[in-house]
Amino acid sequence: MSSECPRLAESGPGADGVGVATPVLLGYKSAMARRHWFWLLPALLAGCPHTPAATANVVCLNRCGSGGSLPGALHEFTLAGTGQEALSFPSSTHLALLLSASGSALQGPVDFKIQAAPRVAEMALSDSWRWHGPLSLHGAGGTLRSVQAIPQALDMWINTGDSTAAGDCLRHVVQVYHSAHAYFYLDEGPGAGVTGACAAPGLQPTQAVPSGTVPALTFSQGVSMLAKAFEQGFTSATDPLPGAAPIYPTVTGLFGPDPGGDSPPAGDPTFVVISPAVDDFGQQHGLMGYFWERDMQTVVDTPGDPRQHSNQRPVVFLSDQIYAEQPYTTYGTLAHEFTHLVVYYQRTKEGVGANETWWNEALAMLSMDRCGYGWKAGNQDMAKDLNSFLQQPSAYSLTDWDQDPHGFAYGLVSLFARYLFDRFGPAFIHEVELAPDGGITALDAALQERGTSFEAVYEDFMISIYASSQGLALGGVWQLAPDLNMRGLYGSVQLAGVQTQPAPPGGGLQLPVWSTAFFDLSQGQSAPWNFSLTSPGPMFGSGISF
Repeated sequence: MSSECPRLAESGPGADGVGVATPVLLGYKSAMARRHWFWLLPALLAGCPHTPAATANVVCLNRCGSGGSLPGALHEFTLAGTGQEALSFPSSTHLALLLSASGSALQGPVDFKIQAAPRVAEMALSDSWRWHGPLSLHGAGGTLRSVQAIPQALDMWINTGDSTAAGDCLRHVVQVYHSAHAYFYLDEGPGAGVTGACAAPGLQPTQAVPSGTVPALTFSQGVSMLAKAFEQGFTSATDPLPGAAPIYPTVTGLFGPDPGGDSPPAGDPTFVVISPAVDDFGQQHGLMGYFWERDMQTVVDTPGDPRQHSNQRPVVFLSDQIYAEQPYTTYGTLAHEFTHLVVYYQRTKEGVGANETWWNEALAMLSMDRCGYGWKAGNQDMAKDLNSFLQQPSAYSLTDWDQDPHGFAYGLVSLFARYLFDRFGPAFIHEVELAPDGGITALDAALQERGTSFEAVYEDFMISIYASSQGLALGGVWQLAPDLNMRGLYGSVQLAGVQTQPAPPGGGLQLPVWSTAFFDLSQGQSAPWNFSLTSPGPMFGSGISF
């Protein structure tokens, strides 16, 4: 490929904010769940830097020309957002136009005209992100608690899903199994002196797990299988998902050790607790498990502070309904939550702030995939969530889940994390995992060192989604891995490919930060494409002419 022309400058520096210390609980739900239940991690969404241009017109990057089997040309552009700008593409009968919003706020509507066949639509693009500040990673004492004696039984605080101290139940848990790197406990009932809803019955090792598991298991057998998934993986043809990699070495190999593996025997091993309290004794309907950072912090004796009930141990909680799910959810949830634990521990040890929510979840979803519980396993929950994005892409922000239709975008961020892993490798993922600014800023800095940027890679990713949806073999950075097919079948879920629009809608288009609208435009005979676009802020995108 020939060298690229510079992009136009984006306006607006990153915002500054005052830090707010807020404990965060990170959970994973199956696709049956309908609401995003954990608190959002704070984030700073800033526009990526670009080289200023001499004029306000769109610059076609010189990455134009045929790519792979594409029977046309790919043009990338950036709009400075300083007034009316011209956008032109060479003659063709068909044009795929990808129009994207970055993390900089657009103050006002965008007037979008197709000059060859005038259609006008106002697009109210707005930056919905509100700055909340960095997260405190330490309790009042500033250190993690370590013990060498592992108790056979103890009382633990387990949250029922509301992420507040008021939602905690004190439950008595008993050790039923331990492996090389984890201790497994069952919640057998209420803790000392507990009354009310938190006094609900617990579990017994001989009790049958929830219906839906074939063959039927007792909880003791189910915990043994969790331990096998954690330490050894599934190597036998009779295992739930033959070929799944062992969770512990896969996750720690990518992100670093947990406290127990980092400083044995002084560091606490990971605790895995199975409890009916996790989904509020059946009331949450879909909450599979969680890791809450407060459990690795020292106790804070302040009324209302969730750290009042810190368990002061690295612990992952799983619902007793976990076995009623498909194996990729049963064991993938353990991989997902254990990743949250490891990433939190590693970032705490490095003294860096919290990751942005979307990126933290992307890393955990990548772990599920690397362990064998993701796309190759035919994970239809991930596919179902990705389909929601594919059916209305302009409604979904990659980074600002607060405004997404379902309040989350697990499928989309899982796909993005895989794209980054496949393109840049595991060392890149580990580097960004520990970067001080955990999210867009960190990714952009690491990508700038590799000669690109977050904006450019985001656009390449969106082009890849379009190419996969249309069956175009663009190759290179515009192609997803073979197991990522935007029209593929995952379990019982058929991906529909990304939904395109024939023209800007007359009713307007809401485009949140780091989101993309896909247009498929046609004309009767081959002719140049000319657009005028009045934008109140920076935008970018691509045109693929056929």
